[in-house]
Amino acid sequence: MKVFFEDVRYRSNHSFICASNTADHLNCPYHWHPEYEITLVVSGRGHRVIGDHMRNFEPGDLVLLGPNLPHLYQGWRISNEHSHTLYIQFSPEKLPLFELPECRNISELLKRADRGLLFSAKRGVTIQSQMEAILETEGPKRLLLFVELLDTLANAKNAEPLASIGYQSSLNATKTERLKRVLDYIEDNYSSPIEMNEVAELACLHPQSFSRFFRREMRKTFQNYLIELRLSHATRKLLDSDKAITEVAFEAGFSNLSNFNRLFKKHFGETPSAYQKRVGVEDAIVRTEPIAEHFKPHK
Repeated sequence: MKVFFEDVRYRSNHSFICASNTADHLNCPYHWHPEYEITLVVSGRGHRVIGDHMRNFEPGDLVLLGPNLPHLYQGWRISNEHSHTLYIQFSPEKLPLFELPECRNISELLKRADRGLLFSAKRGVTIQSQMEAILETEGPKRLLLFVELLDTLANAKNAEPLASIGYQSSLNATKTERLKRVLDYIEDNYSSPIEMNEVAELACLHPQSFSRFFRREMRKTFQNYLIELRLSHATRKLLDSDKAITEVAFEAGFSNLSNFNRLFKKHFGETPSAYQKRVGVEDAIVRTEPIAEHFKPHK
């Protein structure tokens, strides 16, 4: 599946985009952009991909996406049901007020959005009214309403990260030099057998000490992280190529196909073959329908 770059275009008198989209069904191709994005599904059902995370969406689905995070929304064609979505796209560079002490909670929210965040449908009801108010407002009040909306999201409890930690960690390994060495090594060698002892040695730690260190920093065991990273790469290969599932599994570092199938289904809720078949159908739909001018193939 091709990944498109979206050229987000601002109006001359706006520092962020807030828009409404209504259609027979939602058709948003697999794409990325450097802006943050808030997407609320008011009506319509379908399937979305956020990084390496896959799940169906329905009315009330509310997601905050970080910059450069590939995503896809593919609505289902359901008779007598139309798609209606509200979305906001913004760049902190155009809104330096987020650096102010009063906006610290919003700044923390944006830091957590690099993997995408899913909020409760109940929160979506509140956000819908706030987005609709922004759509109807101009001038300074529009900006104030937007800050209030972000503050609402920042104060939401139990927002669920979407893409796996392995999907983004290789780009954001800045906690410690030791951790960065470890994650870079795993990223470079995930397709080969990796033993915890060799990574512990790289970190200059005893294996037991390394195990505690890794769990503390990454909030998961070394083995679970390695599995998630390999599944993440496998999912990208299923999205971006026509390779056979067996080839994808071995290239991602799985030496046993049945084990790969079991772990994939446990993590994503469906088998690799079911996912590949469904995504292939969705890709065909996307390729046979017009794509907006601001979506460009990524080279």
